[in-house]
Formats: sequence, C-alpha cells, structure tokens
Amino acid sequence: MKISEQGVITEEALLAYTRNELTADEKQEFEKLLHDDPFAQEALEGIQASKNNATVANTLLNVNRKVRERNGR
Repeated sequence: MKISEQGVITEEALLAYTRNELTADEKQEFEKLLHDDPFAQEALEGIQASKNNATVANTLLNVNRKVRERNGR
C-alpha cells in the first residue's frame, strides 16, 4: 500500500490505519510521517471521531481540499 504521495499521507493509508489494516512496516512509516505532520494528525483525529461512513467520506473530502490548497493545486 502507498502510505504517502509527495510526503502527504494518502486517504487509503489514513483509513487503513484506523481499521488496523497496515503491516508493521507500513504502520511504522505511517506513524513517522504522522509525527512530523500536525495537519495529518488532525485529519486522523477527525476520521477516528467519525461514527459512520458518510462522515468519514465528508472528512476525507475536506482533507483532500485542504491538502490541495496546501500544495497549491
């Protein structure tokens, strides 16, 4: 699984982490990236606080929008 793209944690990795689906190596890489990125930490907190798939989808849309803004895309 791709954990990051251009230094930004992927949606797939965020969701896999919350579902405990990452391998030990992937989890280690994810947590290292997460440690250095307060924005990703907040995104993860939002996803973990979500109670249903619709909320998660909306959270991810907002995360993607902010990532695009952050990267100037």
